[in-house]
Amino acid sequence: MYTPDYSSYLIAQCYFEKGEFEEAIREVRNAQNYYDEFHAHIYPNSFYLLGKIYDKKGDPQLAIQNYEKFLDLWEDADKDLPDLIDAKKRFAKLKEMSGKGS
Repeated sequence: MYTPDYSSYLIAQCYFEKGEFEEAIREVRNAQNYYDEFHAHIYPNSFYLLGKIYDKKGDPQLAIQNYEKFLDLWEDADKDLPDLIDAKKRFAKLKEMSGKGS
């Protein structure tokens, strides 16, 4: 069963993979605005996806903000989850790069 938030999230992932970042952002925002049984999964993961989108788009500050929100929401998650590990690496790399430019 596809609900608007879940399908919007999947569509956003497809747009991201195709490099159509503005469309991906629009679909992620749509997904964030729906509240149903998938919201608890989609909402935090949407910030991880936004972080990746903004990173690819060349906007490190927005990428950092979104990774940070994801990490805050998942602070009590199992430490071995692949998305959590990846987000921490991406966040740390961007923070390090942003510190070098200052």
